[in-house]
Amino acid sequence: MTTPPWNVQKTEAAYYELLAGGARYALFTSMCDLYLPEILKGGEKDAEELVTTLGIAPHRGRKWLHALHLAGFLDKLPLPDGGEQINGLDAPPRYRLSPLIRSMFGEDGYGGWFFREFLRYYRTALLYPLPNLLYGMQLAQPVRYPPLDPGDNHLLHDWMRSAALATLAVIRRYVDFSRYERLLDVGGGDGTMALQLYRSFPELLITVFNMPQPTDMVQELALKNNAWDRIGGIAGDFRTDPLPGGNNAVMFSRVLADWPPELCKRLLHKAHKALLDDGHLIICEPLYDHNQDLSLVWEHSYVPYDDFGLQCYKPLSLYERLLKETGFELISVHPPDEETIHCVILARRLDLPPEPPAPIPPGEAAASEPTASETAASKAVVSGAVASDAAASETVASETVASEAAASEPAAKEAAAQQEAVKE
Repeated sequence: MTTPPWNVQKTEAAYYELLAGGARYALFTSMCDLYLPEILKGGEKDAEELVTTLGIAPHRGRKWLHALHLAGFLDKLPLPDGGEQINGLDAPPRYRLSPLIRSMFGEDGYGGWFFREFLRYYRTALLYPLPNLLYGMQLAQPVRYPPLDPGDNHLLHDWMRSAALATLAVIRRYVDFSRYERLLDVGGGDGTMALQLYRSFPELLITVFNMPQPTDMVQELALKNNAWDRIGGIAGDFRTDPLPGGNNAVMFSRVLADWPPELCKRLLHKAHKALLDDGHLIICEPLYDHNQDLSLVWEHSYVPYDDFGLQCYKPLSLYERLLKETGFELISVHPPDEETIHCVILARRLDLPPEPPAPIPPGEAAASEPTASETAASKAVVSGAVASDAAASETVASETVASEAAASEPAAKEAAAQQEAVKE
């Protein structure tokens, strides 16, 4: 089946769709900057009220509100007869937050902490012109992993904590943690998920493996909740360090989507070594298949920051390949539904055959084989060494015989003298 040609109408529609994305972004950020969700809350106001409350230029303000309506961020209330309020012809139109914005920020307009925080991060990434970045522009304050500033570290785990329990609820739909004795949670944040599992499964021992500062957070959380008997934190860098072993299950939740395929493959190899026979691997990540806009935004935001790799948001087919190549059998895949953006993947550890010795590259193999002259020289050296050893042995033997003869001469003379004395 061939793709229909790009005619004039289709090309122009695609072009303006691209630019409309920029318009929506600019309108959305301006709405947040001017606290419009908090001003409207769950109610409604007409255009003149909003212009006056915000203290903005009236004509530009009315155009801005109309554009917000076109973008789907504000609903414009109809006239009493059901018709549309027309700017300039009817009374000033009345606006309220659209269902989309209420879903993001709540009915009162004050919610949506993560959406606001991610917007702050994303706007910072957009400050750097892409051409300058591609020619090696140096950043004064790049985003680093692990975070170097303690405040940035706490902010990262505020992000993780904000959706931790909702993500765990998705995982628990498909994974029965009561079947496990020991669980390793790799990159498990400050222990929020571990504490919830501790409370729900009284036989489960949970180890959180993470960088030193969040590991301290895990220990503090366990101590504060008297959960230190079954929650432990081990400090390490999962990118370079081995994972603690002896586990019935290893979990990656919102971790693999931050790293490129080559590192994810190494992490799955480490998970295989950290699992007991037939142990389970639990993966909960947003996949590219179901989140293409999310993937584009995050991958774009990573361009300025060299600590992060490329193709972090991966399709299911790539996860299937990585699991097969690292010794896992896929058990089940649970795509996202209307309640989550995450996919849950469950796999079983298989025994891996012993790895064959690495083949010697042809160039190295040829270099390691001796030439004819080297072989002849080697034989000459060996022959010389044998001859030398033989000569040395003969010399030692002669010296030994002479020594023994010298040692026996006085005894022989003494015996002869005794015989003469007997004769006399």
